[in-house]
Amino acid sequence: MHRVARTFVVAVGAALALALPTMSIGSEGSLGASNRVVMTEKGEGYPGAVSGKFTLRGAANDSGTSRLFGGEASSERFVDGQRQQGGAGGGTYEGKKGGLEFTWKGTWVDLNASTGVLSGTWRITRGTGIYKTWKGGGRFVVVEREPPAGLNTYQARWEGLVTR
Repeated sequence: MHRVARTFVVAVGAALALALPTMSIGSEGSLGASNRVVMTEKGEGYPGAVSGKFTLRGAANDSGTSRLFGGEASSERFVDGQRQQGGAGGGTYEGKKGGLEFTWKGTWVDLNASTGVLSGTWRITRGTGIYKTWKGGGRFVVVEREPPAGLNTYQARWEGLVTR
């Protein structure tokens, strides 16, 4: 995949970076306890202009739009014979119950000429609405497809622990 595509995915990372949450432990009313969060996301765009939609399931059901961005990807390296490229970025999620801002850091691996996987960690940097007091982070994975023509598409899953 092109370096531009990697930047896009990293931008996607989409992910999404995050923890717009789906909580399987705790409830919207509990404060201070660690809560597992799971969020799924789908989107499309060109490098530097990535947007998508996320869905939260659990005690804090929510859904909305996402905007993701990535910085310059690091140089390629080989780890145990596998070609990898690192990257970092951030994003915002705006749901019906509030919004989250986050940062992410990950590693990109090509599956073939048009599909790649980005995985890594994310961390919440700011929240509004019911997410205002949230702190935490976790891990994510993004699969991106780069068609011969048109917009790149991606799917992401963010999981982690947050306190409220």
